[in-house]
Amino acid sequence: MTPLSDQRARERAATAMDRNVVVTAGAGTGKTTLLVDRLTHLLFRRPDPLPIGGIVALTFTNKAANEMKLRLHDRLRLWVTMDPSDPPGGPGLRRECEQMADIKLRYGLDGRRLRELAQAALRDLEKSQLGTIHSFAAHLLRLYPQQSGVDPEFVEDDGSRFADHVEREWRLWLDEELAPDGAGHTAWRAALAHVSIEEIRELAVCLCSELVPLDALSESLAWEQSGGAAPEVIRRWAARLRDQASGLRLSHQKTNTMERMLDTAMARLDLWAGEDRLSTDARALPPDLDRTVPSKTTSWTKEDHAAAKAIIESTKRLVQADMSPLAPLLTRLIGFAGTCRRRFVDSGCVSFDGLLARARDLLRDHPDVRRALKHQFRAILVDEFQDTDPVQYELVLFLAEAEDRDAPRWQEVCLEPGKLFVVGDPKQSIYAFRRADMEAYDRVIDGVVLADGAFGESLVLQTNFRSHADLLAPVNACFSRLFPAEALKGLQPKNEPLVPVMPAAAANPHEGLLVRLVRPREPEADAETATRCEAESLAHWLSEEVFGRRQLQEGDVSVTVKPRHVGILLRTLTVAREYVEALRRHHIPYVTEGEKHFFERQEVIDLGNLLCACLTPHDQIALAAVLRSALGGLTDRELEQLVSAGRLDFRRDPPTGLPSAERLYRLLRDLHHTLPRLPVVEGLEYLFDRVPVLELAAAWQDGEQAVANVKKLRALLIQTGEPPGASWRTVVRRLRGWFLDRPDEAESPLAEEGTEALDQEGAVRVLSIHKAKGLEFPMVILAGLHRGTDRREDRITVHQDWSTGLVGVQVGAWRTVGGVYLGAKLSERQRAEERRVLYVAMTRAKRRLVLSAGLPTTRSSRGEGGLSLVSEGWGMDLQECRPGPIQVGGVSVPVEVAVGDDLPLTRSGHDAAWDPETAVTADQNARWDAREARCAAAHEVPRFLTATGLQAGRAGPQAGDHVDDGFDMSRGGPQTGILAHRLLEGWDFTKGIEQLEGEHNKGWLTAVDRPLADELRSILDTFVRSAVYPELQRAEILGREVPLMIPWAAGPTPSSAHHPQSSVMQGVVDLLFRLDGRLWIADYKTDRVEGTEVRARAETYRRQSEAYQAGVRQALGVPSVGFQFLFLRAGQVVEM
Repeated sequence: MTPLSDQRARERAATAMDRNVVVTAGAGTGKTTLLVDRLTHLLFRRPDPLPIGGIVALTFTNKAANEMKLRLHDRLRLWVTMDPSDPPGGPGLRRECEQMADIKLRYGLDGRRLRELAQAALRDLEKSQLGTIHSFAAHLLRLYPQQSGVDPEFVEDDGSRFADHVEREWRLWLDEELAPDGAGHTAWRAALAHVSIEEIRELAVCLCSELVPLDALSESLAWEQSGGAAPEVIRRWAARLRDQASGLRLSHQKTNTMERMLDTAMARLDLWAGEDRLSTDARALPPDLDRTVPSKTTSWTKEDHAAAKAIIESTKRLVQADMSPLAPLLTRLIGFAGTCRRRFVDSGCVSFDGLLARARDLLRDHPDVRRALKHQFRAILVDEFQDTDPVQYELVLFLAEAEDRDAPRWQEVCLEPGKLFVVGDPKQSIYAFRRADMEAYDRVIDGVVLADGAFGESLVLQTNFRSHADLLAPVNACFSRLFPAEALKGLQPKNEPLVPVMPAAAANPHEGLLVRLVRPREPEADAETATRCEAESLAHWLSEEVFGRRQLQEGDVSVTVKPRHVGILLRTLTVAREYVEALRRHHIPYVTEGEKHFFERQEVIDLGNLLCACLTPHDQIALAAVLRSALGGLTDRELEQLVSAGRLDFRRDPPTGLPSAERLYRLLRDLHHTLPRLPVVEGLEYLFDRVPVLELAAAWQDGEQAVANVKKLRALLIQTGEPPGASWRTVVRRLRGWFLDRPDEAESPLAEEGTEALDQEGAVRVLSIHKAKGLEFPMVILAGLHRGTDRREDRITVHQDWSTGLVGVQVGAWRTVGGVYLGAKLSERQRAEERRVLYVAMTRAKRRLVLSAGLPTTRSSRGEGGLSLVSEGWGMDLQECRPGPIQVGGVSVPVEVAVGDDLPLTRSGHDAAWDPETAVTADQNARWDAREARCAAAHEVPRFLTATGLQAGRAGPQAGDHVDDGFDMSRGGPQTGILAHRLLEGWDFTKGIEQLEGEHNKGWLTAVDRPLADELRSILDTFVRSAVYPELQRAEILGREVPLMIPWAAGPTPSSAHHPQSSVMQGVVDLLFRLDGRLWIADYKTDRVEGTEVRARAETYRRQSEAYQAGVRQALGVPSVGFQFLFLRAGQVVEM
């Protein structure tokens, strides 16, 4: 067999133990296999084989960790059980035999010793630290909880618990801040004159992340308020922009608008680059910059114009950077964030970010702990090093430090030779939104691991086992132009072409690379229209020309293409709906892979809008969406009528002639009135009873899936509303957050059920490029290449630049200087990352790669998407390409151009409003009538009853009813009754009236008016001197203010198993005591009655006494219980 071109590098990577190793492993080069080989050599090397407990192997995802662990487990088990005289067959097992033979020969091991080492590693494999960085960080914190400042049994939060905690803390803090005696009113007034309270809340949430260094932010704010010379990093940046502008001016000598703006920008940047205190001019926007950057003219190249525009925009932001109106409040928010973090840890939890930050701090700030862990873990392997969070870099460097060193900062770490092994590919660094940082990667690799005298070695793997030569040739050709020949440090790695192992697939014309372009039939087609045309054309092509007709090589045999062979990759899943609907229309099974698709589903959006509209009547956008949904069915013209009449408010009657609006407004008024009075779970049940949410979902084209999605959203809402303190306000806030931020969330699992069992056809997988990283497919369709990223600029940001330590803040148009610098830096990184995202996408295919794009006919709609990058990489304009072959990288690449028709997205399963009179056939009406009758009967039975409601002769609770807490609100005066109950809740019956002057009780009395306090003293003095008080002094007090909830028979018809007619009786037992062996309930009354009136008044409360007696008997399992009403004002007791 011909040796691989990088065979020596692979052997060196697996076996070099005297140096720290950095492996750059290109796409499909087998880095998981390399990691397992490296682990194997560490376990079996001589001398000094490592126990598996002395090795740390860190991966980016749980899936990667499980795969690595499984491969190692299978190898070790095989080596323990295999008979050397009878080796197994098969290529994979043959390689395992070769590996075992190499290990035995290299380290002089006999079969018995090899099996001993393999058995020891296999025994402790599940206890080893082979996993994700977060699981390892949690392990360290549990080893040293005291030094880490955490509970030894802390709960690792997945994000939701911390979000709820921050929200609760925010509400409490906001109440304190805005209270009449709040200390920050001046700061709040200044801030609220410029930003909304919701924006301030978002900023507070950002600051609560434990990865934001609050001390560094405070220092940055102090500098900004002092107005001194700019920090060195800002001065260097300004000087670099000035020099770039100067270079552009040398190439463009004219004095037109663009050139004059560059001149002015250079003058301002020169002031910022200086050492002196910033002058007023440095922070003033000159008239020449106070305008829009002009469009490109013929004298400017596209690249130069983009560079000049970026310099001018950065300069404008820099001179206008100002956080002064918000600075005082931001200082208060920093204090809030610190308190919020501390309280979360005190509650026994650690946030996802907190795991990393606290593990890093543990190693950095506790040299004794670091020394112990360095001695315990003698080898560290890190996968996907290019996607590692910079805080993780610090953790790894401190752990890989030389035994005799204790560096206080990561920059000063000197590594132990041979201890650190990292593998990754900077060309596949695409997780900047998760804090992956190319500049940090370069600083750690070049400045620490491979620094002079650091005993480091860099190795490159280029042999690709995934794709054949006809695929890799055009891919290499593309990225030879898109990636630089030499690395741009901190921004872009150099190009390293992939070398195929598999030969060209010339015998099969249906393999290799295909460019497929779709030109809309419509003459004025924008990007959205082009997307719909492309999606429809693509689905038709797959259905009619590919599935069941074309062949692909699978192993050593040629097979017919099936849906399971195909992966459709999209830049983002925000446009997945267009492609998914096209697949449905052509009856192609599919599976969507998570991310933001669930919250893009129309049935999910419709339910969310319905809840937001009925719970927040001022939300006119949600109301308009409900009116236009299948539930409302209004046309645009009818909606315009509502708006023109000023009636886009369901609390008012709509104009006449809009029956659909009238029905919907009545429904929304009912929901608005009822839902806030019910717990979230019961409120959702009520909504689903009253509104045909599931029926409307079932009418969709994929009704079964739509119903499953609606049920999933209901489950998410129930989960949101269940925790203590949660309310409908929590539900609405969480809903809005989901729809604005669109968190990772897959459709209901129903979408995946059965897709692999349809005659082995399987399903097309639709996923984002980020989700596809680490995966491979026989056939990849890279769709929507004409679109840009659809990236929305965040209005509220808090960023830290790990390399410089600078922290920047942006709140709308208000920015710190650091915020301007980091915003420009991130924009530059995102532009560079787009090329790496395309590289990841184009290297997922094994046999067939299809580049698919729509072609908008309006030039303004032609974005800077993947198609533009491919055109740049191949040196041709694919937008203007004609059908036929093109030569790329020495390979003929066919180009197909199809004409596409626009099929608008389905709004819903109905064109008109839901109307029970017309939506069902005549033979169904009887069943609907019977159902409605049962429903009406059920609605007659109240869910909850109170003794107050019963004694008033009502069947159920009314508006204004409260849970009966043992006193009559109407007869004794609410304040007197409430305070008397609260005082008696903590009353010591062994003492007398003097306890009113105790610290606790005195606080209650001094907080009320003098007449009310005197009345309470009089009531309690009468009670203490009454005949019943000595009896209570002898009694054994079992409980005070005991909540009571019991089933209670109610309703017009008897209960049955299928139609229960029971309600829940609610109440509070004031006092439960045992006297002379008998159990008693006592209920306090503050009614103004005397003498003979007391017994008659007690009779009016008989239903309450019966309910409480029944409840206590049932709860405690006792045959009988006594009941007493204690009339406090009269000093009398009545036994019932």
